[in-house]
Order: sequence, then structure tokens, then C-alpha cells
Amino acid sequence: MNSIVERRREREREPLWDARDVAAYLKASRSWVYMKAEAGHLPCVRIGGLLRFHRSAIEAFARGEHG
Repeated sequence: MNSIVERRREREREPLWDARDVAAYLKASRSWVYMKAEAGHLPCVRIGGLLRFHRSAIEAFARGEHG
């Protein structure tokens, strides 16, 4: 259980990416990033009207660890 808590704390400390960062990492367009995030297929965090992304979650998505 500590492992889960530690990973959550680590994720909370990492800087958030914006759509441009995600698009560059995934070699996709920003519109694709927004479309997938809005549809719930790409993990994101809403901060007001902004979408932000945890790097580790995007890396997991790229590895196919999404469902």
C-alpha cells in the first residue's frame, strides 16, 4: 500500500505538461491531444478551463498501459 501512496506523491510533485508538451512527446497534433482528452481517452487534470497532464500518465499511455 505504501507503494501506491508513494507513487501518488511522486506524481503530485512532477511538473504538469500542457497540450503542446503532450503533442510533442506523442508526435501528434494539439487538436488530437485535446480531442482524446475531452473524450476521456487521454489522462488529464482539469484546472479551471485548462487541461494539464501528468508526464508519468502520458508515458504510461504511450506504453499502452491505458484502458
